[in-house]
Amino acid sequence: GWFLRVSSFLQIAAFALFLGVVLLEPSFTTAKALGAAENQRMLAWLPSYWFMGLLSELSGAFPGEAHAVMAPLAWRALAGMAVAIFVAGGAFLLSYLRTLRKIAEEPDIVPGSRGGIWLPRFGNSQQTAMTQFVIRTLGRSRQHRMNLAFYLGIGFAFSAAIVEEALEIKHRTGSDVLRQVANVPMLFSSLLILCAWVMGTRVAFSRPLDLRANWLFRVTPVRGGAVCLSATRRALLALSVFPVWAGTAAILLSYWPWPGVAKHLLLLGLIGSLLVDLSLTGFRKIPFTCSYLPGKTRFHITFWASLMLWVVFLIKCVQFEQWIMADRLLYGEAVLILAGAAFAVRKYSNRSADRDGREIQYEESPSDELIGLGLGGPA
Repeated sequence: GWFLRVSSFLQIAAFALFLGVVLLEPSFTTAKALGAAENQRMLAWLPSYWFMGLLSELSGAFPGEAHAVMAPLAWRALAGMAVAIFVAGGAFLLSYLRTLRKIAEEPDIVPGSRGGIWLPRFGNSQQTAMTQFVIRTLGRSRQHRMNLAFYLGIGFAFSAAIVEEALEIKHRTGSDVLRQVANVPMLFSSLLILCAWVMGTRVAFSRPLDLRANWLFRVTPVRGGAVCLSATRRALLALSVFPVWAGTAAILLSYWPWPGVAKHLLLLGLIGSLLVDLSLTGFRKIPFTCSYLPGKTRFHITFWASLMLWVVFLIKCVQFEQWIMADRLLYGEAVLILAGAAFAVRKYSNRSADRDGREIQYEESPSDELIGLGLGGPA
């Protein structure tokens, strides 16, 4: 049970660690830099340079005088490879002997602990129950967490790349770009991760956890319409916008003065609210309870096709934010426009949900298409 609870988090953490090391590690491109005494402690923890030394020794890519520098790295690479093979082999053997035969019998969802995790109220009783159900389900389902991790990985990869460029500028020129208020790396990273988090969580909402269990909602008098949409909205805000907002606040307060942080956080919260309402337009389901047709929307094809365009668009938004944050009047106008847009989209979504009816959608296709036999006609 404990292994099921922590294994997916360990996998995500290890992936983030490896990706972060590759993207953020310092660049040593000469034998002199690799042999410098002040860099040896760092090189002892960077396996990519070990295998560069091994490749140099095998191929002779560096000149002969660099042998004294590359040989220790090559030996460290061989030792690391031997340790990795030994540990992986031992782990596989132990898994085979103890747990491999039980994998097929393990549940897809981790059993909840007694009492569960405490969560606050999110409105009336129905809104609170539905919102807490969504939050707890995402926290317990490994498949949905991995789907979310896919989008977060893309967001963190782009963010790490642009932050690494800022660190390189600091290393070359001594100018600390990250401590400049409203700098591009910080603004871009927070906006990109916000978009990736909202998008990943919204996609996870559309995929069912166990269709055999949605009979509980079918026989319970759960109201649809704006009430159901409000609960879903609050769950999406709690699972995507709030973590990004809180994390951005904690990071920026260590770099910027608080007035600049407050300005960006206000804009970030309004953008997050607007994204949530736009993503839930037409959503008439309880998350994790409706059937899913993967090939219907072709969302992933659209996502990959528009990824670079989306990055360019966010960079333009960051440049615009830099411009308005320098002028109080423009900043106030931008806040009013974003707040008005978020309010208008929310009103439209609520009215549309009530107008379309209060019946909750549990099937991706209409029920008459699922059970109709097409046997009509004259007797």
